[in-house]
Amino acid sequence: FNPVGLIFGLLVAQQFVLKNLKSDDISDFSALDEASKILIKTSDLMVIRNPYVILGLVIIGVFVLFLVSKMPQSKDEGTTP
Repeated sequence: FNPVGLIFGLLVAQQFVLKNLKSDDISDFSALDEASKILIKTSDLMVIRNPYVILGLVIIGVFVLFLVSKMPQSKDEGTTP
């Protein structure tokens, strides 16, 4: 699963994170006033945070599914060859 996770992670970063960053669209970030800088930084942090929150919720969902579902009982007939 490592290669699949690597490719999926790169696609998520490209499609959902890098395209939505506001700080990349500004040519001279230092020329902005402090309120604008804080607003842009907060917006960028939210964009970066969201995929991790979604991934965490999916993992919690899988753990809950494991806790709720019962493992099948193995049927040992007692015969050995």
